[in-house]
Amino acid sequence: MRVDLPDTMCIVGVGSNSPDRAIRVAEAIGWLGRTFYPALFSPVYSTPEWSGRFPEYLNAVAAVGVAPYVGFDEVNASLKLYERRCGRVPSDKTTGIVPVDLDIVVWRGEVCRETEFQRPYFSEGYNMVVKQLVSMKK
Repeated sequence: MRVDLPDTMCIVGVGSNSPDRAIRVAEAIGWLGRTFYPALFSPVYSTPEWSGRFPEYLNAVAAVGVAPYVGFDEVNASLKLYERRCGRVPSDKTTGIVPVDLDIVVWRGEVCRETEFQRPYFSEGYNMVVKQLVSMKK
C-alpha cells in the first residue's frame, strides 16, 4: 500500500512501556531529531498495550528525512542499534516490558508494516504527523 509521502522521508513509530517510558520516549525523539533531517514529531500520547496483558505505552510518530542514497536496511539497523543501546533485548517480547521500540512503518511512501499501520497506537500519531506535512506543503 502506498501513502502520499515525499520519497525522501520515512515514518517511524516510537514507543515504550517501561516504568521510565516518558524519559525513554523523550530521549528517542531527541535522538531521531539529531540523527535525521528534517524530522517532524507527533505529540507523545498514551495507548493500551495491544494485547491487554502488559503496561500501557507512551507513543509518538516521527516523519524523518532520508537521503536518496541511504537504504532501508541502513536506517533500520541504526534504529535497532539505538534500541539495543537503550537496553532492548530479545526477552522483552516474553516479559512484555519494552524499554524503547523504533519501527519503520512507512518507507518512502510504501507501507512496510501493514499491521502496525492499522493499529490505533500508530494511526493516532500518524494522523497528527500527516497534518503537519500537509500544512508544510501549503
